[in-house]
Amino acid sequence: MQALSDSVVGGRNGRGSIYVWASGNGLQEGDNVNYDGYANSRYVIAATAVDDFGRQAYYAEPGTPILVAAYAGGRSPGITTTDLRGSSGDDPTDYYGNFGGTSASAPLVSGVVALMLQANPNLGWRDVKQILLNTARKNDPTDPGWTLNGAGHWVNNKYGFGAVDAAAAVNAALTWKNLPPETMVTSGTINVNRAIPDDNATGINSSVTINQLIRAETVEVVFDATHPARGDLRVVLTSPDGTKSVLAETHDDTHADYSHWTFTSTHHWDEIAKGTWTLTVTDGAGQDVGTWNSWRLNIYGTPIVGEQYVPLTAGATAGGKSFAFRRIAGAKVSTFDFPFQTGQRLVFTFDRDVNPNIPDSALEVVNQTTGQAIAAHVSYISTSRTAVWNFAGLANGLLPDGNYTARLKASAVTLTNGGMLDGNGDGAGGDDYVASFFQLNGDANRDRVVDTADFRIVLANYNTTIGDWTHGDFNYDGAVDFADFQALELSFGHSLPAATSSAVVVVSDETLASVVAVGDRQPTSAARPTLALPPIRRRRMDLLDHPAPPRRP
Repeated sequence: MQALSDSVVGGRNGRGSIYVWASGNGLQEGDNVNYDGYANSRYVIAATAVDDFGRQAYYAEPGTPILVAAYAGGRSPGITTTDLRGSSGDDPTDYYGNFGGTSASAPLVSGVVALMLQANPNLGWRDVKQILLNTARKNDPTDPGWTLNGAGHWVNNKYGFGAVDAAAAVNAALTWKNLPPETMVTSGTINVNRAIPDDNATGINSSVTINQLIRAETVEVVFDATHPARGDLRVVLTSPDGTKSVLAETHDDTHADYSHWTFTSTHHWDEIAKGTWTLTVTDGAGQDVGTWNSWRLNIYGTPIVGEQYVPLTAGATAGGKSFAFRRIAGAKVSTFDFPFQTGQRLVFTFDRDVNPNIPDSALEVVNQTTGQAIAAHVSYISTSRTAVWNFAGLANGLLPDGNYTARLKASAVTLTNGGMLDGNGDGAGGDDYVASFFQLNGDANRDRVVDTADFRIVLANYNTTIGDWTHGDFNYDGAVDFADFQALELSFGHSLPAATSSAVVVVSDETLASVVAVGDRQPTSAARPTLALPPIRRRRMDLLDHPAPPRRP
């Protein structure tokens, strides 16, 4: 399990390795995904199987850890796949036409994930999960197991959020904005120490109130109970929105105890975690009596900023009030500047003071001509409500030629009340601010071409100490001198077309392999005249360190 954790945290240069896990084929034995310590890990995508008609395959285990389903047969024929060659394989044609099980559905989901990453290599492991559930289709729609969770997602104990939709997932990936960093809130250990009424449908419950405003993703319950036959127990978690996750069913398992076993659920995805969570434990069989010792609730998700939630009592009414979603007003960008004096930098001035701890990562600067991302360091000046990003490690301290975009992230520029940046100026926070600018070395008059007009500017200011770009001081050393003439010569004849909008091809099922993005053209270069100046130059297994409840043989 530690290896999974390490890989998800550090794999793919910090974006996280993606693990798609076969959810299991034990339905006929009463098995459940939540009894498998790997398939129910929050670090994996548990993929179940549906048959030719989109219904639960006869072998596919149910369970709240399931994220999505994929077609894997259930009847003959099944999935066609390659086989070992000749007599070494199951079919002399070197192809096998009856491949099935969740071991077939998981690779299909993996293929979809690969297409998503081809479309957008910057997706994190949580982004992949979010896109898959957002775009999944509600298969077998008449099944009574579908419920609408508090965030508006249809979810089913058999299918998770539904059948994976490759085209929709890839299209969403193309323009996906990465989720904020993951946060976690825990109840800590809650000691219960109560006998569980034997063969009693009411059972006992324990509740805990979560006060943090986070949008839930995976929810874990670490459950500890002493019982001679743990299969007698049914465990159900109910969220503040009333969504129920059946973590364990009464089933044929006569082994003893749940020893700090971790159950997981995806059924509360995108619900607001704040409020009262209740765990109910019942004993569905006679003779054996057990004790519920303790439990702990862990909720993983994203912090909520820029939104406010007010608890209402059940059945409450309010005349003349609108309870529609309202975002808190945030700071606006009053001015954006790419000044030409004393070095290159980007300057954002806000209409009000913001939290000063703005991270460097709040600003994404990208050369749209070359695709290069440019690192920058921020300093915030409260007295002038100004954030200044300086560029470091650039050759001669200058940005490379190209058309640039600077995206200031709303979630990173906040007010003390949680309001986020109002990037589009509509009075409601939560919108990024995007600015465009260009850089063309030697272009003193900023007309996107380096020509004789720029030469004249440098010549007119030669040997002066007018230290800005528009007078020909291209290296920002405070003087227009021979070094600036050399910079001009190197760029003479270069031009930079105005930025064009990047085009994104929306893909369908037939064009999944043709994901294309069209960017700006490279700067053009004309013949340079000779100046009178010198030139320059990972299926299932048991946890070794924390055994899963044994399965029926």
